[in-house]
Amino acid sequence: MLAAIYFGIATPSEIAGVGCFLALVIGFAYRRLSWEALKGAFLSTCRITCFIGWILVAATVFGYILSFLQLPQQLSEWLVAQSASPYLVILGINVLLIFLGCIMDPAGILLVTIPILVPVIKALGFDPVWFGVMFVVNMELAQITPPLGLNLFIIKSIAPPEVTLKDILIGAWPFMILDLIGLALVIIFPQIILWLPSTMLRG
Repeated sequence: MLAAIYFGIATPSEIAGVGCFLALVIGFAYRRLSWEALKGAFLSTCRITCFIGWILVAATVFGYILSFLQLPQQLSEWLVAQSASPYLVILGINVLLIFLGCIMDPAGILLVTIPILVPVIKALGFDPVWFGVMFVVNMELAQITPPLGLNLFIIKSIAPPEVTLKDILIGAWPFMILDLIGLALVIIFPQIILWLPSTMLRG
C-alpha cells in the first residue's frame, strides 16, 4: 500500500478504501468480524463523519465572517504598524496552537486558525511552506497533549486493561519533549524545511 502511494499509483484516499475492503475480507475470513460488530463500526463512522462535517460547516461560516469583516488583514496591518518582532509573533502563535491542542481536535484548529494566521505570516515576511510544516509539527504535538490528545485515547483503547490513562500520560511526556525540540529546531533553523523546496524550484 505504501509503495502504491510513493510511486503515484494511487492516492492515499484510494489506498485507504482498499485497506478498508481488505480488512473486511480478512475479518470475515478469520471469523473475527460479525454483522453486529460491522453495524457498530458503521454507526461509529457515521457519528465521526457527521462531527467532522459540522466542524467544516462552522469553519466555513467562520471563514466567511472573517473575510467579510477583514479581520485577518486588519490584524496583519496592526502587527506591522506596531513593529512587533516577527519571531515574538511566531512564539505567540505557537503558544496559542499548543494551548488549542489541549482542548481541540487538530482538524478544528486547522480550519479555525488558518484563515487568520496565514495573512499574518505573509505580512511578516515568513515563508508559507515553512509555516505549514511548523503548523503540522504543532498538530502532531496536539495529538498527544492532555487532556484531549486523540492518540492518548487510541493507545488506551488498545492497551491491556491494567494500563491506566495516567500511565499513558506519563509515557507521553518524552514524546512531547521531543516534539517541542523538533518545533524549536524548525523555528530556529527554517532551512531544515526550506532547502528541499528551494532545490526543486532551482531545478
